[in-house]
Amino acid sequence: MRSKRRRKGSSEFSVSDSGRLSNDGRLSRSPDVLILVACLVSLVLTLMFWGTFGFTWASSAYQLLDYNLLASDALRSLWYCHAQPPLFNALTAVGLKLSLALRMWPGVIFAIFNLALVVLSVWCVARLIEEYVSEPRVRWLLVLAYVLNPSVYAYSGQWFYDLLCYGWFLVFLAGWLIWMKGGRLVAYAASVGGAVLLVWTRSHFSVPFAGVLVILSGLSRWYVTGRGHRAWPMVAAIGLAVMAFWPAKNAMLFGMPASSSWESYTLARATPWASAWYGDFYRNEALDMEAVRRCPYQHPVLLCRTKSPYFGAAEGPNWNHYKLLLMREPYVRRGVEWRLHHRREWMEHAAFFYTKACLHDAAHLLQQPSRGWGHRFWTMLDLPNRCVLYADLTSLLPSGCLHALETIKIRLVGWLSADEWVPVQVSAFALLVLPGFAAMALGFLVRGSREERVAAVVYLITMGYMFGTTILTDGNEGYRMVFAVKGGHIMLGLCGLRRVAKWWRRRHDRQRLTAVRTADCPRS
Repeated sequence: MRSKRRRKGSSEFSVSDSGRLSNDGRLSRSPDVLILVACLVSLVLTLMFWGTFGFTWASSAYQLLDYNLLASDALRSLWYCHAQPPLFNALTAVGLKLSLALRMWPGVIFAIFNLALVVLSVWCVARLIEEYVSEPRVRWLLVLAYVLNPSVYAYSGQWFYDLLCYGWFLVFLAGWLIWMKGGRLVAYAASVGGAVLLVWTRSHFSVPFAGVLVILSGLSRWYVTGRGHRAWPMVAAIGLAVMAFWPAKNAMLFGMPASSSWESYTLARATPWASAWYGDFYRNEALDMEAVRRCPYQHPVLLCRTKSPYFGAAEGPNWNHYKLLLMREPYVRRGVEWRLHHRREWMEHAAFFYTKACLHDAAHLLQQPSRGWGHRFWTMLDLPNRCVLYADLTSLLPSGCLHALETIKIRLVGWLSADEWVPVQVSAFALLVLPGFAAMALGFLVRGSREERVAAVVYLITMGYMFGTTILTDGNEGYRMVFAVKGGHIMLGLCGLRRVAKWWRRRHDRQRLTAVRTADCPRS
């Protein structure tokens, strides 16, 4: 369907009924190299204000394999020994082998990986904007606001799961939106591929959740346009089979039909007795010996006990997968029992974890020390602050005003943000912004177009699943998990922007029509 032409005197926004764009002024035909240059400049400035790239931190994290093991024998170690889905460790092994072949510091390789992920995310967001807004100047303004947003580069200073999941989810959204509006099958294949990569990157993205998104995205084309495609069920079936491969492998090798042995750990982590139990768990030599006995992969590097800086004890990260397999049933049982017998206390924990889940990438940015006017100026440019459309004006206020706001926050919503590192902005997001987005999605379900209804369903399913499972399992890392799906806020915000643009255009046209009728009336 052709988009409506912008008439003289009409609104600045020109949005088509179907969301498709006219050929004149498409963002895809504009020089995308400008987007890349803006990404590079923003990334350099962000690293200047918030620090340099860190690589060695991930080597101490307990969910990773030993780097020497990944570099020397990656395939067998990935198959037998790790507590997470394989993609992140596989990319880590590729980076290590490239650094050895090119004789470069590994941090340079992983910094290039992160830069590629940032460019991919910006390209996907540009495609989302292109599908929702047809006015070239408005499109470029939105893309520029996104590129200059420092929260886009919040996790580009370290090599970890967060940017990977963030990029894969944006690939899913961009491919699904193009497919839903009548695009080719390759767009749906890209959407399914993004969902598969999410499952293979982090265990929090389960196969049932990703499978629901894949099937829903496939059916959305028929619901919106009235035209289906005979081949999409085959693409969906292939994607679901690839998703289920790793849990099936774990079920055959370890008797654990899940993508990770980490799920039982996260279920127990949100309980008060967790810290004491973890100490016994990670310092239990008998458990270490049993884990060694059960491991079918005996490698000299794996058999070495190395000191782990993360726990400060003589324990390496290599055995945690088998130790978690041994403790999986007690972890699940005690975690569920505590929640059943301490409902009131658990509700208080859940409210607190909900607030920490609202941190998004604010934790990475707001905990950094202030760098003077540069820090304040760059934070002021953070217009979609923490990936939602409200300005972080509190960063520009004097310290006295911030102290007063913190005091008011503690008195009003202290029960919801009892931690000192939860700032005012996060409480505002938890109490106002996120409920506002949820209300907008519910409004689209009631009185929206078919496309808006599907977008609202995807948003509610995604955010409900992420917040629900994060609160249930591991509230301490909730902000990192919700950071991965913040593309949902961008998509819903663009839907709201298009609805506001249509309302403004109808109002302007109505006023213009009234003025024309008044001028045509004969004077008395």
